[in-house]
Amino acid sequence: MPLRHRVLAQYIGEGEYLYHVDASQKKEILRLEMDTDNSYVQNLLLAAENVEAFKKAIEHDIHKIVNAVKKIFPVDGKTPELATVIQFLKTWFETEHIDRGLLVKEWGERQPCIGYSTH
Repeated sequence: MPLRHRVLAQYIGEGEYLYHVDASQKKEILRLEMDTDNSYVQNLLLAAENVEAFKKAIEHDIHKIVNAVKKIFPVDGKTPELATVIQFLKTWFETEHIDRGLLVKEWGERQPCIGYSTH
């Protein structure tokens, strides 16, 4: 699966690790990929494509980081700026596995100070 589809598969997984995508999930992935009005999803996809470590990530890490992004920047909240998402993704991949939970907690606590787009 292309990177965009791998990211979106974990995005629609509602916190569960998706290791198999059925026909209806594939349809939803394609719909989200083409939804240019959904700034949240588009920023997540663009950020993933602009972080080298993300492009090389295994599925388990993609699952973890997509869920971390959704925890820090709730989908039903304000859309984070692309630069902010890229910064978080880079920081997450640079952080040791054992410290990533703490990183997510720290970013979540500072979330009201983080830049958001007006879209």
